[in-house]
Amino acid sequence: MERRFLPADIVPVSLVKRAEGEQPKITGYASVSYDGTPATEYVLWDFKSERAVERVMPGAFTKALSRPDDVRGLFNHNPDLILGRTSAGTMTLAVDGKGLRYDIVPGNRSVDRDVVESLSRKDVTGSSFSFVADEERWMETKDESGKWHVVREILSVTLWDVGPVTFPAYGSTTAGARAISDDDEARKSYARHCDQRKSDGDDAAKLIAAQRDALDMDIRLAEIGL
Repeated sequence: MERRFLPADIVPVSLVKRAEGEQPKITGYASVSYDGTPATEYVLWDFKSERAVERVMPGAFTKALSRPDDVRGLFNHNPDLILGRTSAGTMTLAVDGKGLRYDIVPGNRSVDRDVVESLSRKDVTGSSFSFVADEERWMETKDESGKWHVVREILSVTLWDVGPVTFPAYGSTTAGARAISDDDEARKSYARHCDQRKSDGDDAAKLIAAQRDALDMDIRLAEIGL
């Protein structure tokens, strides 16, 4: 399972007023669809030998919503802090020209009141979603300096949860490279893609494998602060 975070400078989560005496509805976008601009790309990693971005393509949520997946509305991805659920009718999901929108009707528990208060104070402004990539496509190009530029297109997903988060740290506007651990799902998926190309006899994959070795060294150096 993977998680992606959408910071407030892209689309902030907000409150919509309801009837007097009722909690405001929580509404936001868990993901934006790729529209051809860098603002709708997510930087997966960026090192001197290789840069990878991810694009959630239009239609990526079509199967998840048509099945439909039983998606939870969670605060900070914490299952103890559940705000709504699609099967219970306390959360709805929809896709429009911007991306995947969620609307949560909070209850009257302490977690609901606390999250609504945090949103009203703008202490919490970002959103996130958890997913498994069911269909994806990887593409690589190499620039004049020898650096690889990798694009991951997410074509279809299984959805697990969406909701507001305190630290939308890995959104599309995050500057620089984030640390990549050995169990990073996107990186493991790319490794499988490269290995499959090699097994299919793709000579270019040998060059990519060499670049991956260099990337691994970049990652180790970055993790120790060099």
